[in-house]
Order: sequence, then structure tokens, then C-alpha cells
Amino acid sequence: MRNALAARRDIHVTATSRVRIDSHRLPAAHLRDDSDSDPGRIDMATVDEAEAHGLAALLYFVLRRRGALDAVSPAVRSRLHDLARQSALVDELRARDLREVVATLGASGIRPLIFKGAALAATHYAEPWLRTRGDTDVLVRRAEADRVGALLQHRGLKRLPRPRGRLVTQQARYDGVRGGIPIAYDVHWRVADPHVFADALPYAELARDAVADHPSGARRLSNVHALAVACLHRAAHHYDAPHLGLLYDVHLLADGLTSSEWQSFGDWAERARMRVVSLRALSLATDVFGCVVPADVRVRLESAGLGSEPSAVFVAPGRNGRPLRRFDVLLSDLRALGSMRDGAALVRQHLFPGREYVAPAADDRSAAPRYVARIARGVAAWFEPL
Repeated sequence: MRNALAARRDIHVTATSRVRIDSHRLPAAHLRDDSDSDPGRIDMATVDEAEAHGLAALLYFVLRRRGALDAVSPAVRSRLHDLARQSALVDELRARDLREVVATLGASGIRPLIFKGAALAATHYAEPWLRTRGDTDVLVRRAEADRVGALLQHRGLKRLPRPRGRLVTQQARYDGVRGGIPIAYDVHWRVADPHVFADALPYAELARDAVADHPSGARRLSNVHALAVACLHRAAHHYDAPHLGLLYDVHLLADGLTSSEWQSFGDWAERARMRVVSLRALSLATDVFGCVVPADVRVRLESAGLGSEPSAVFVAPGRNGRPLRRFDVLLSDLRALGSMRDGAALVRQHLFPGREYVAPAADDRSAAPRYVARIARGVAAWFEPL
């Protein structure tokens, strides 16, 4: 929220975009530094949109900071206040649990990297509760993942059923409840599941540049790597969906980079072949929130042809208007793996993800029919738009 551009009141998208994010209800116009939007126009529909995009607490904070809360209706003001209060209470409890988890892992010799929302909340938002989120993402070495899971389960969390094939997933989720508040940890050993992204940011590189200033006692990703993750994550796991909360992360990260950090980011995008994906995220964040991308960096990112980077298929400009399907993600994985042996293993792991995922309470005799039924139901879904 530091840099301002010339006023642009309408929320719009670039000419290359295939995703519409120009609804007048969206709260983004009220969050821009150069905003002159009338807060009196904020209604319950605006609050609904803000909540859906994870921006309700931030909208309340910005209006309060600008002295504009009195301009909204009492009902809207009350609801925004309640949502902000809830976000602050949840954040305090989750932050306490995270400190305990980090201490427990540290006692076992494991030093996780905190990334995505839980990291940005502490470093790029005015208050950590302004970055609402459903879980805490931690990155560890692959060899440590099972030990981390065992320690989380010892703390009362439950591992959610999920395909466990080494080629299908690069993370595990653990859920629990503390004081009536849901607690969740996503334990990653790679930054993303799709194979075209999985090695774009190796653990060793992230750990080398990690910063030891997170209030939990853990290390967080450097600003350059955090922006890289923010750009690829919205493509790899959200399939270019116009989620404003994720774009706001990109906005804050981009506006906080120094000149040398921007150059490092450009170097990474070229080396990892993530220029199209990065340009897409930064362009949308610029159009919606007014972040500033240095001209020379934009030129570097624009130098990639849409067909020159395999990851481009995950964002709208790289698909030539076609919707992304699970089948397209599978094809991308097969190309990235490169070998017929790994490709066959990937398909097999998709078809047979493990009995605990398909039928956790079934015996061996009833599991087989459930596999058959799952495969039959899933065929059509692979060709539906994501």
C-alpha cells in the first residue's frame, strides 16, 4: 500500500486477460492507495465479496484508518467490525499454536520455512490479522515430512485423506481444533503439486536465502522468493482464478522490493521459465491495486513467448482462451516428468490413490468396487473446466 499511480477508479483487466474481475461490487477500489471511491456505496454485497476474497478485515482497517467508517451504513459498519474482530481473535490463537509447533519441531532438529499467508501476515500487512487465511503453510525437506506429520498428530491434529503417491502430491494437510477455532497446517516438501512448478523453487535455494525474523521463531522466505511463490501459486493451485486476496499479496510484495531484489526476481523468472506466469500475476495486481513494476523488469518478463514456457498453460493468456481442465494439468505433468516410466506411475497413482483416500473404513473386498466406481465417476470430471 505504499506506491500510488494516477487515479483509475474502475477495476478492469488487461487486454490479454480472459478472467473478468471488474464487478462493481468488488472491494478492491476501496483498498487502492489512490482511491477516491465513495465509501457510502459499500453495501452488504460489497462486504460479501470482500469476505469471499479474504479482504473483509482489511477493508474495515482501511476505512477506519481513513476515518471513513462513519460514511457506511450502521449495518455494514457493524458487520465489518464483527468480521475484523473475528479475524483478530482467530489470528491470535493460531499464532500461539504456531509458536508451539515451531518450538516442538525445533526440539526435534527440524527448522521449517513459513511461507505464503502466514509469513506475509507478519511481514507485509500492518497487522497480522488483516491477512485472513485457512491454514499455515510450512516447507520442510522431503525426508522430514513424515516426522513433522507425526509431531503434529501427537499434538492432536489429524492427517486428512489425500492421495499419497510421490508423483501426485507434494504436501500433506493436518487439521484440528484449539479453543473451538479450526487449526490447519499444510506441510509441503515442494512449493507446488504440478510438476512444471515443483522444482521452480528448490528447498535448498529457499532455505539459503530465508530470513529469521518471523514472530513464531521460524524462518520465512526472502521477499524475492515470497513474490515468486505468490505468482506461481495462484497459477499452480488456483488455476488463474481472480482471487483478490492473492493479488493483494502480489501487490504488497511487489511494492516492497528494492531495485536489486527486482533484478533477482527477473533472474529467477528467466531461469525457472516463469516469466509468463509472473507477468500475469503482476499485471493483474497492477490493474486492480496499482502496484508498480519497474519498466526494465516488465520488459524482461514480456520477452517470453506464450509457447516458450510450459507453465504458461496455467494462466489465461497461455491458453488462447481455452478453459483449463484436469486433463490439461495431467498432460503438463506428463511432459514435465519426461519419462514413460514416471508417466505410467503418475497415471497409476491418480487411478489408485490409496485405500484410505477412497474408502478409509472399507475392508479389502469392498475397496475394489469403490475404486471402480471412483474411476467411472471421475472420467468426465477430467475434461470439465477447472
